[in-house]
Parts: sequence; C-alpha cells; structure tokens
Amino acid sequence: MSAAQFTRPLQRKLQEAGLQGCVDAAAFKRLLQYAEDVRGSLDQVHEILQVLKSNMGDDDDGVVSAADVDAAVRRMTGTVAKRDLAFVVSAFDVPRVVYDPVSKRLHADSRASKFLPTAEEKHRLYLNRYNLLLQRLRRNRRFQPPNPLQAAAGAAPQAQLTELMGLKGSGGETCIVMGIIGSQEDGHLAIEDVGAKVPLDLSAAKLASGFLTENCVVVAEGAMTRDGVFRAAAVGFPSCEPRSALPATAARLDFFGAPALSPEEEAAAEVAEVEGAEDRLVFLQDVWLDRPETFEALGTIFAGYEEADAVPAMFVLIGNFTSKKAGDCAGAGGDGGADYPALRDGFGALAALIERHAKIKEGSRFVFVPGPGDPGLGGALPQPPLPSYFTSEVARVLPGAVFSTNPCRRARARVIKYYTREVVVFRYDALKALRRRCLVPCDDLEQDDPSVSFAHLALTLLQQSHLCPLPLPAQPVHWAFDHALQLYPLPHTLVLADGSAGQEEFRHEGCSVFNPGCLHEGLFGAYAPFQDGFEPSALPGAAALEAEAAEAAAAEAERRRRHADEAAEAGARDVAMAEAEELLEDEEAAAATAAAAADEEGAEQDAEALMAGAEGEDGGGGGGGGGGPCAARGSGSEEEEEGWRAAGAGREEEEEDVLPAWLMQQHEQRTQGDAQEGG
Repeated sequence: MSAAQFTRPLQRKLQEAGLQGCVDAAAFKRLLQYAEDVRGSLDQVHEILQVLKSNMGDDDDGVVSAADVDAAVRRMTGTVAKRDLAFVVSAFDVPRVVYDPVSKRLHADSRASKFLPTAEEKHRLYLNRYNLLLQRLRRNRRFQPPNPLQAAAGAAPQAQLTELMGLKGSGGETCIVMGIIGSQEDGHLAIEDVGAKVPLDLSAAKLASGFLTENCVVVAEGAMTRDGVFRAAAVGFPSCEPRSALPATAARLDFFGAPALSPEEEAAAEVAEVEGAEDRLVFLQDVWLDRPETFEALGTIFAGYEEADAVPAMFVLIGNFTSKKAGDCAGAGGDGGADYPALRDGFGALAALIERHAKIKEGSRFVFVPGPGDPGLGGALPQPPLPSYFTSEVARVLPGAVFSTNPCRRARARVIKYYTREVVVFRYDALKALRRRCLVPCDDLEQDDPSVSFAHLALTLLQQSHLCPLPLPAQPVHWAFDHALQLYPLPHTLVLADGSAGQEEFRHEGCSVFNPGCLHEGLFGAYAPFQDGFEPSALPGAAALEAEAAEAAAAEAERRRRHADEAAEAGARDVAMAEAEELLEDEEAAAATAAAAADEEGAEQDAEALMAGAEGEDGGGGGGGGGGPCAARGSGSEEEEEGWRAAGAGREEEEEDVLPAWLMQQHEQRTQGDAQEGG
C-alpha cells in the first residue's frame, strides 16, 4: 500500500484526537510516512497522535512540526536518530538575550539584526551591556538589600549601590556606584549610568584586577568633591557568577544558538561523553600558509596523531593564515603585503597535505577561524568567514569543513558546542590592545610575568562578560551584533587565541581560559572537552624557536630603545639650540638696551652742556666779571684751552667705544656748532 492510501484514515484519526488543523504540511507528510512504515496500523498511529497531543502544552504556537513527529516516533519506538551533536554556530546566528529592568527578567529579543542599523542600536548596545551586568551584580550576596532581622542581630551591613543622580546630595560621603567609563567633550574621564553622567577622577584609585579601559563597566568606591567630580578611591569590575547561578526564569533561554536537543539526544550525548572521554580538540593558531616551515609543522602534527590510537575529533585552524597583513596587499599599493593568489595556493597545498593523511581526513573534522590579517570586509566585529575564492580547494577535499565567521580583522569569535560542552574561540590580540589603553595599572603587573598578565586579561573579559570591552573608536563593532560578543552565561571553555600573549591557562568560576600558542613558534594546544583539561603542546625544537622568538623580541625592544634614545638626544639637541638662540636673543636685546641708555645719557650731557654755555653767555654780558665755562675758555691761557681740548678728545674716544657711527657724526656736528657759537 502507498502512503497516499492512508491520507483519509489519517485525517479521521487527527479529527478524533482533536489535532485537525494543528499539524503543518511537513508533519502530515511525516505521519503518512510513519503509517506506511507500520503498514497502516492505525493503533500505532493513534498512539503517536496521543503523544503529540500530550506535548502540545509545551509548544507555544500550538502547531505540530515534523521535528515533533520525529521526537514522538523515537519516543514510541525507543530509538534515537543519529545526528552530529558537535555544532559550530555562526556569530550572526547567536540569539540576543536582554534584561528588562522593569519586569526584572531576562528575555529573548526577537528583533532582526541588520548591518545598517539606526542610531538607536548604538544606544541599545551600551544599555544592554550595562543592564546585563547590573542584574548580575544585584544578585550578588554583598549587594542584596539588607535584611532587617540580620541588621537587628548585629550582622555586617551589606554594600549598597548609589545611582549617579543621587551623588548630588551625598555631601562628600563615601558611596559605591556602578557605571560605564567614558570621556567628556573636553577629554576628561566620566562615569555614566542610565540617569546621569559625572566627571571622574582616577588619580588616586586602586584597581583590584584586570585592565581598566574606557567602555568598561566598573564598580567604584569614592566621594563627590565640591567641584562636582567623583574621586574614586577603589575601582573594580562586577564579579562573575557560575553557570549554576543563572536565574531560574532564564534557564530555558537559548544563549548559545545551537539546535535544541530532544531528551533522547541529551541522553545519547551523555552516553557519548562517557564513551568519548579520549576525544581531543586540537587548536592551531597563526597557520601561516605562505611559509614552508608551516607545512612541515602540520605534517609532523598530522603524522604524530595518526600514529596514536585515535585521531582528534576536531582540528580548529585559527588565523592569521598569512604572515603578511592583508590590509597592505600589493594590489592596494603596499610593499610586501599579502599576496592573494599565493594565499589561495597555500590553502590548496593545505588540502593536498590533508588528503595525504587519510586517517586524519576521514576521522577528524576541520574548522577554520580567520585571523586579524586575513582578508575580510573591514575591521568591525563580527565579520563573515573567509571568501570561498581562497577555500574552494579545501572545501572540495573536506566537504564537512566549517569556515567560521570573523568578528573583525583583529578578532575572531566562534562558538562550538561539542555535545554538552560550550566552547568559545576568540582570535584577538587583546593583551596588547588593553595594555595600551589601560587607565589604572595594577601593582602586580609591574613584575611583567606572562602568567599574571594573562590572568588579568582573562578576568577582564570574563567579568565584563564581553570579548572586546574596548572603546568603539579603538575597535568598531556592528551595533546590532554586539550580543554575539557577550560571555553570559560563562561558557565552559574560552579559547583566547592571542598573538601578543604566551601559551597560558587560567580558570575562574568554572570557566577554563587558555591560549594555545602560535604555530610559527612551535606551539599548539589540545583540549579534552569531557575531562575539561587543556594540554599545552610543542613541536620538537620549539624551545629553539621560542628562544629565537625571544631573541628577536629582545632585538626589537633594543631597536626601539635606541630609537627612543636617538629621539631623546635629538630632542635634547633641539632644546639646547633653542636655549642658545634664546640666550643670544637676550644678549642682543641687552646690548640694544645698553646702547639706547648710552644714547640717552649722551643726549642729556649735551643738553646740560648747551644750557651751561647759554648761562655763561648771559652772565658775561650782564656783570662783566662773571665767568662761565665758555668765558673761561675765551679768557684763559693757552694751557687751559689745551686741557679742555684733551678732555673733549678723551670724552669723544669713550663715546666712540659706546655710540654708533651715525650718532657720533651727529654729536661731532653738534660740538662744532657749539664751538662756533662760543667763538
């Protein structure tokens, strides 16, 4: 009998079960197929319909789908359909979950995300970040409202958050506030919450842990000054919470985006976790396909795993896939930039290498995560995967390969659900970026210990519940897809592939954070998901490569130091020359002032001489016996006249030493005129 012959009997059974009009076309087709499989046994069909009807209360839209029919069939037959339980979820498929401060509940936001959003999305970006951390902090035991019974019993007082709007009447009282660090139009720092924005002074603040930059959500303790500035004494990040502390109302929300598993598949996944305790996920970072030594390293790794009892379940190859920056490609006029045809040939060579290792090809799954210097559409988070122009040959050899999304040129975020384990892969040089923009350094960071630096880096990302808490001008983000970078709730594992950090591991609140290391340094990492263990690995000779890298880094640091010293010396020379020029200008100004003063003094002496001569003439003519200087010169002896001449010559020699030539000429003419008048 064909499936079409069961159409009318199945419709009657649906009417009897009260499901008529509640089954979509795909589900009806699946029921017809099941009726054909059981050779028209209406009793078994009736049992399936009863199971579907009992599950109708769990379905919000009241429509039976094909997936519901498959689940009911598996429940009745006691079989579980085989399905790959390792999912790789695109960053663009991660659902958006927001916190509503009015209803005080987390809920799914069904609004469609667009690459060209309105300006309101930027406002929602900051608002969602702040509200998500605020609801988490308010559930913290220290920040819960005080219990009157405990207070009467003399229990220690609980910490209480103060809104920024309430600081105006605090009168210098010490308060605890929460807000986002930002900057004002004048360039000074400010802290902002939903209701107000207050200038912030961090000059005397101490940071507990992490890297504090603009755009971070902080909890600060301090007081308002008289000039309206909040002076912080201590600053920290909102503390994390384990996955088990998630509110009961949010337990059924999908934060991850992976397909939901039926109860039978959940049970099968738990059994598979026990049976697959030896499964490994191998992470390879900075797989430079334009270097021959990269293929030698990959060949060594593949051959080593093929000799083992079981090959890894998954290889995750993380960019950069070229040692040169794609943004400075030769086609754009850059020197020594990425060669796109050579990059495509590199992926072809990688496909050929994988094809030569049949055991790896058949037993392992490959995931490709682009890196900062790989080709992409701009530098905003998130970005699409690598173009198929480069990966077509790999896709031909590995039909099951996954080419992941790319949050930005300098960052990669990808979520992998391996059975019941949630893994987030993030490619970003976060340590360098956060160090560069850190506002308040921690005391223990002065030791320059790689393990301590990585711990502060991991704490910053986990406590901010965000993969990139940097200012938007420093790291652009697609406003409508900012939720794809959230780390709430905490995943089981965060693979922080950071090229500026070493091969490190850190654990906090049940989340394992590790950096697999760079392949060009001979380092890679393996992760056992069911044992929740990170296995740092290294190729033979990795110590020598690491020493060479350290030597190269030291040489680069020495070069930068010499450059800084040369710049300082050049600056010192410029300062010395400027000081010399200023001193010369001061000497010239002093000489000009002295000359002007001498001119003024000579003019005064000449004026006094003229007035004295005029008085002598008046006295000689009136009294006959009075004598002035001119009268003495006229009536005196020749010796006195020679003395007068000698004195005048001496004064002229002195004036020649001080006065300029044009002034001396005027003085001589004036002296000759006086002599003629005296004669």
